[in-house]
Amino acid sequence: MISIALLILLDAPKPDIYESFDLRRVVKLTLDDNQTLWGVTTIISEAGAEIALTKTPLNLLPNSTVHLEIAEENLQIGAEIIQTGINNEYHTIRVKYTSLSLTQHRRLVKMLFCRPGQWKRNKTPGELQSLLLIFRILLKPRIFFNRNLEVTPIALAKL
Repeated sequence: MISIALLILLDAPKPDIYESFDLRRVVKLTLDDNQTLWGVTTIISEAGAEIALTKTPLNLLPNSTVHLEIAEENLQIGAEIIQTGINNEYHTIRVKYTSLSLTQHRRLVKMLFCRPGQWKRNKTPGELQSLLLIFRILLKPRIFFNRNLEVTPIALAKL
């Protein structure tokens, strides 16, 4: 038991301090040159979002600023593009929010954490399953075998 506790202490840290959610919201992006793009969020958190775009962008570069509007929440946020790429045949961008006012931050937190019925019930393992999990941790520590540094979103109940 002591060796398992020591292995847990050596666990790899999360790459981000904010919880990311698998929440789909329609987003309107306005670039600096007044070009408008539409997309859907695939991952969203208090610090930023990953957005799958509906059409191929022409001039999206990292470190450029965009104006982000979450249509369903009527929330408008300034953001900076930190990464672009292609995921499942869709162009995706990752943005981080630049400066959130107190009201914007409150509305974002309300959208992420305060929707009724969004939290799934977690089933806790029984005694035998817990014993098997302890042996699995002992034989295959996550620090050595599963060093996933990507942000993984928390699954929510789909309403």
